[in-house]
Amino acid sequence: MRLHQKNILLPSALALAIALTLVGGAIAPSGKTSTLVPSAAAAPNPTPPSNATMKPGSYFSYPNRSSADRVAIRNRVLNTINSTWGTGDIKMTTWSFNDYGMKNALAAARDRGVKVTVIGSRSINNDGKHQAWLALKSELNQRGDTSGSSVVECGGSCRGAGGTSHSKYFLFNDVGSLHRRNVVMQTSMNLTGFGYRDQWNQATVWWSANVYNAFNQVFELARTKTRGGVRTYRTGNVYSTFWPGASRSNDVILRALNNTHCTGATAGGVNGRTRVRMINYAIYQERGTAIAKRLRQLWNGGCNVRIIYAVSSRPVLKILRSNAGRGPIPMRQSATKNRRGEIVRYNHSKWLAISGVYAGRGRGTYTVLPGSANWANLSYTSDEQIQQIFSSTWTRPYFWAFDTTWNQSTSRPPSVGRLGSGARALNSIPEQPTWGRGQYKYLTPEGG
Repeated sequence: MRLHQKNILLPSALALAIALTLVGGAIAPSGKTSTLVPSAAAAPNPTPPSNATMKPGSYFSYPNRSSADRVAIRNRVLNTINSTWGTGDIKMTTWSFNDYGMKNALAAARDRGVKVTVIGSRSINNDGKHQAWLALKSELNQRGDTSGSSVVECGGSCRGAGGTSHSKYFLFNDVGSLHRRNVVMQTSMNLTGFGYRDQWNQATVWWSANVYNAFNQVFELARTKTRGGVRTYRTGNVYSTFWPGASRSNDVILRALNNTHCTGATAGGVNGRTRVRMINYAIYQERGTAIAKRLRQLWNGGCNVRIIYAVSSRPVLKILRSNAGRGPIPMRQSATKNRRGEIVRYNHSKWLAISGVYAGRGRGTYTVLPGSANWANLSYTSDEQIQQIFSSTWTRPYFWAFDTTWNQSTSRPPSVGRLGSGARALNSIPEQPTWGRGQYKYLTPEGG
C-alpha cells in the first residue's frame, strides 16, 4: 500500500499562498515577486488512464472466432500498458512491431513518467512497412527525455553472433490500483496488427518476483547486447530457459520428448497411454527432423500423439506421415490459403504439452512447454524464451486449446500422406520451405 501525504498549510504560509494567488506572482530569490511562467518541465500526472492488470493464467487468440478471441492476448497487453503508473516501468522484447495502438499507449505511458524500453529486430522493423516501429523509435529516443525510455534494435541475436531477436515477452511494474509489481507475459505473439488479426497465438502470464527476475536479467543482457549462452532459471516447478546457444544436446523440446514414456500412464493419460500434443508454426531443417524422429518413436511405442503445424518440410512429413509402424501420426495443418494457394492466415503458436509417464516424475505428470521458438535450426542461434511448467493447472488449458484448434474447419489433414506418404504426394512439398515464394509467398522463417 502506498501512503499519500497531505500538504497542511500553517496560518502564515496560508496567508502567503493567498497573497501570491491574488497577485499572480511567485517569490523570487531577492524576496520580490516575479511573474509566474508555467514550466514545460513540470512533473506529468503519473495516474494511468486504466485499471486492468492482466491476471496470471494461459491465454489463446483465434483469428477465426469472435473479436474478443482475436484480441485475447493483444488487449491484455494494451490494457496493462494503460494501467501502469508513471512511477513504474515497462520492458518489452519482440521480433516485429507494427501496431499503432501499442505505439500510442507506450508513448502515453512514457509521457506520464513510465520508463519504457522496447527491444526489436532491426531488419524486419526497418523494412519500410513497419511504420509504427519507426514512430515509436522517434518518440522514445528523443533527446532530453527524462524517463530513461528507449527503443533498442538488434541486427541479429541481441545476445549472440547470429540468428535474430525473436523473443516475445513483456514485463511490468506498478500496475493498477494495487500497484502490482512483477507482472510477466511470455508469448508467441509479435506486437503487430497481423499478430492478432491473422494468427493463432498463445501466452502465459505470471505475478512472480522470481519469474520476473529471471526474465529481467536476460532482458538487461539483451538491452546492453551482452553476449551469452543458454540460461535456465528454476522457480519451483517452473523452468525458464533463454537462448541463443542451444544445440541438439541441450534442446529443451527434445529433452522433454526423450523423458516421455508411453505406457502405464495414470492421470492425464488416454487409456493408459501418455498423451502428447504439440502446435508449432514451422517444423523443418535438422532440428525439425530430429523432433519428428523422436515423435515417430513415441507414436510407434504407443503414445497418444497429435500434431498441429502451419509449415513443414518434405523430410519431416516423410517421417511423420510414414506407413511404417503404427502408420501416419495424426496431424493437421492449421492455415488458410487464398485462391492462388498462398498461405495468408496461419497458426503461429509454439508449444508442447504432455500428460502421463515422465522420467523421474511419475505416471501422472502434467507438463507444458510454451515459448517463442520455431522447431528449426534458426532458433538455436536466436534470442528465444521457452518455459517448462510442471502443473496440471497450467497444462490442461493447452489441451483444451489444442482440441479447439484441431476441430476448427481451418485445421485440415495434410494434403500429402492422408492415407500414407507416397513419393508422388511428397514431391509436391519443397525439400525445405521456400520462404517468400510459391505457397509461402507471404511467410518468413520467423513468422509474421
